[in-house]
Amino acid sequence: MDGVRQVGRRGSAVEGSSMPDTWTMKADERSRVGLEIRAMIEESRSKMSSMFSDIKVWDEYYEGRLPDKDFPWPGCSNINVPLTPWHVDTYAARVIDVITSVSPITLVEPPPEWTDDDEAKQTAKKVENLLDAQYERMNLVEFLTNEYVPSALRWPAAIAQVAWREEFRVVRREQDSGIPWTTPTKQTVEERVPSYRGARAEWVDLRNFVIYPLTAKSIERAHLVGHRFRLTPAQVRQKVKEEGWDKSVLEMLELAGTESASADDLHTEEQEDYIGIGRSDTYHRLTFWEVVMPYSASEKVLPQDCVFIIEAGTGVLVYWRKFPYYHGRRHYAGARAFPRPGWFFGRCLPGILQGCQEELNRIHNQRIDAVTISIAKPFTYMSSRQGEAPDLYPGAMIEIDAPGEIAELPINPIVPGIDSEGLTRDYAERLDGIQDVSLGRVTEGDKTATEIGAVQAESGVRFGDVVNRLQQAVTEIGRQVLGLCGQFLSDEELA
Repeated sequence: MDGVRQVGRRGSAVEGSSMPDTWTMKADERSRVGLEIRAMIEESRSKMSSMFSDIKVWDEYYEGRLPDKDFPWPGCSNINVPLTPWHVDTYAARVIDVITSVSPITLVEPPPEWTDDDEAKQTAKKVENLLDAQYERMNLVEFLTNEYVPSALRWPAAIAQVAWREEFRVVRREQDSGIPWTTPTKQTVEERVPSYRGARAEWVDLRNFVIYPLTAKSIERAHLVGHRFRLTPAQVRQKVKEEGWDKSVLEMLELAGTESASADDLHTEEQEDYIGIGRSDTYHRLTFWEVVMPYSASEKVLPQDCVFIIEAGTGVLVYWRKFPYYHGRRHYAGARAFPRPGWFFGRCLPGILQGCQEELNRIHNQRIDAVTISIAKPFTYMSSRQGEAPDLYPGAMIEIDAPGEIAELPINPIVPGIDSEGLTRDYAERLDGIQDVSLGRVTEGDKTATEIGAVQAESGVRFGDVVNRLQQAVTEIGRQVLGLCGQFLSDEELA
């Protein structure tokens, strides 16, 4: 990035006027900007690779799918004790209930200096109603329940893209031919009609997300932020025709091969592996990165946020324009239930519980293996014995030629007590603040009501802290939704 004047830090002090919404870029400039964007993405994703590896492990613990093992012997116990899903699902249910059970989900208050102004209060109430109506159209509750809140607890961050969407669908209807002085005939007419127009919050898989640099404390303070998506050849051609993508992207379709289906697939290989389905090769797709970053087309204008789309493999820039939304905020909202100071990505429940989960699995599986050894102990037999080793089972009659030819191998297996697992579960509850009552467990009999109340109060403080952080993320979604409504809705629609 050094020595390139066109791509500057966000908010750098350069005198000049505003950039136009669209502008022409020369081929060498396009190539340079595209390669710079790809270099920043590759650097950030390389540093995020260890986090992606951890996410894969955490997902395995949550889903209960452990990698195969053959130690201490093939077929040994390999059970995942459901500690991680137990705590994650309990936490998610409580957080979702608090956030979504209130109406409206996001409160709108007048500025502090107008708190006593009745007209300002009425206006704030109208804005609040508008936002609540938009939430209803967006199915925000379903979005928070199924995607946003669970991913904020399971992963180091949850990402939502808040954008204005105008979608259409094709409908068929019959009408008269309209030719005068003839017998009326019916003909089928296809018509493109609007199916949705409004703001929408869309979940972005963390494995498809990029932020640069990783030390950025927020999306707004990052230099570059964006996400990855895939398109079929038919969708790419539609982008060129309707949204002004550069025609150079059409040349890439020849490299992608012939189109054999037009289904839309946004799953990455990691997602397909995670949910346990085979990777689909029945149709070809191109992968793109859409990023927001500051850019100045001239030294006379101030660098401003612009949207760039590059082809992931080559870094070819296929789309660019000034950031289209007027609310002044990048159209991503990040939620971190357990923030890490100085970094964008925080911690998550599976990561916090990983040590306890691994210890619990080991203790549990060792106890099962120890019981197996106790029931079916190994035997020794003389090497001079002819034939195969005898089958051993309860009540077996074993023919021997001499005393001591077959003997039990002395083993005294150490069987970990069930108390060890209980202690590990207690450690896990202390780590994340979930206590017996929340998990549906019976409290220990020797605890008094005062002690139980104290534990619940302490848990409530930590739980409330997580709820506040996630509510702030929902509030950010609300700010952007209001900005989009003010920009795209007419006065009549707003009224």
